[in-house]
Amino acid sequence: MPELKQLRVLGAVAEAGSFSAAAARLNYTQPAVSRIVASLERELGAVLVERQSRPVRLTDAGAALLRHADDVFARLSSARSE
Repeated sequence: MPELKQLRVLGAVAEAGSFSAAAARLNYTQPAVSRIVASLERELGAVLVERQSRPVRLTDAGAALLRHADDVFARLSSARSE
């Protein structure tokens, strides 16, 4: 099961378009962001980020996971408000 931290990092990579920019936004190092995404990919058995393109893009699997992650974060925010 993916951890919230992993999902936040994946979202930051998708939004920022690079591992370095995502790291800067999250106050992580670039290698840490790379390790977090790689561990998520290993855990799920799917490539989530197309690293060869600039800016980096999510694969179909990455985009699907991020849609579900957005739902999870919305529900958590709603629960916090309630």
